[in-house]
Amino acid sequence: MAVFSLDIRFDPVQQARLRAEFSGAPEKIRRILVAAVRKTTTGAKTEASKIIRSRLRLSKARVDEDLTPVTRQTAEGASGSLRVTATTPRLITYGARLKFGRDRKVSGVIVSAVRGELATLLKHAWIARGKGGTEMVFERVLGETSAKTGRAKIRRLFGPSPAGALRGESETRLNELEANLNARLAK
Repeated sequence: MAVFSLDIRFDPVQQARLRAEFSGAPEKIRRILVAAVRKTTTGAKTEASKIIRSRLRLSKARVDEDLTPVTRQTAEGASGSLRVTATTPRLITYGARLKFGRDRKVSGVIVSAVRGELATLLKHAWIARGKGGTEMVFERVLGETSAKTGRAKIRRLFGPSPAGALRGESETRLNELEANLNARLAK
């Protein structure tokens, strides 16, 4: 599911100029268009990754899992887009760790998911292995009890999604990014 998409297309005037220049070789034109779009979508992926990593404490590899450059070919030419999926990373990927009190007892989990913000202490949370053996952060929800056991319910905690970091980007900044990428295509 793509939540954010950046479209890249050739200007029809540029396409006409290219077709006139290479009138005898339609295959060469197609290859030129596809290569230019592919290079531009890769540039868009890099720019989007930089924006996301400047806001969230995620590694480049983790951010790149959610970014997919797509190149399409049609009879008229080529176009591309960058799709950002809306997966929410586990809180452990943001560097969540146990917080110990003075008496060396666990007093919760401390994590900082957003750059520039102080770390947050989650008092009723702990780190354990979830399904499939992956480490996750769990929390007891105070006030909500299970009918079977009578104990507080447990829920898994997730961090902010990379798509949300891009969604917070101003419309003018995204339009600027799209204009810069289209300008690169024009060269």
